[in-house]
Amino acid sequence: GVTLAVPASLQSTTTYVLLEQERWFEKEMDFLRHWLRPGMTVIDVGANLGVYSLPMARLVGPAGQVFAYEPGSETRALLERSRELNKASNLQILPLALSDSAREGWLAFGKSSEDNALAAAGGSGAGETILITSLDSEDVARGWPPPDFIKIDAEGEEARILSGGRNFFTRHSPLVMFETQAGLQTNKDLTAAFAKIGYRLYRLLA
Repeated sequence: GVTLAVPASLQSTTTYVLLEQERWFEKEMDFLRHWLRPGMTVIDVGANLGVYSLPMARLVGPAGQVFAYEPGSETRALLERSRELNKASNLQILPLALSDSAREGWLAFGKSSEDNALAAAGGSGAGETILITSLDSEDVARGWPPPDFIKIDAEGEEARILSGGRNFFTRHSPLVMFETQAGLQTNKDLTAAFAKIGYRLYRLLA
């Protein structure tokens, strides 16, 4: 039910999927339609082109808020265009990456924006310099209402995001949807880290 501005190239995973299937393919979207309610506060870490951000902004409605973190400048420009197309005034787009501390970093470009990932500052190859912060810093700076839901999809940065959000997760208890796959392996250290701070873990079944 939303309109997305996407790259004019089939090399973009999002462009290809939406043209082929006319909807996003992940079953998590169906779950969110059932779970999110008007007035909720949502954080989208690794918003990319807004496949989740825009539908979530619609689901939480004008009384709710979505904070979307997207460090990539070209990707973020398309996301901002999508916000205009959907008149999603409750979607705040933040030009930052999240990790374990505040610093300058390098966003290494993948074959498609879905594969962009943080690398050491001044990295080589295609990419751009970006600003990095942490959930704890953002929690203090934004003064947001207690978040109800947070999506974390940061191409291997998830454990450091959790480390940089210790105070955040102590103060708040949002439902967290996070990526467990790192390449071809399941990131068991990440699931263990969530369990260690008191989270119960669930796998979404179709």
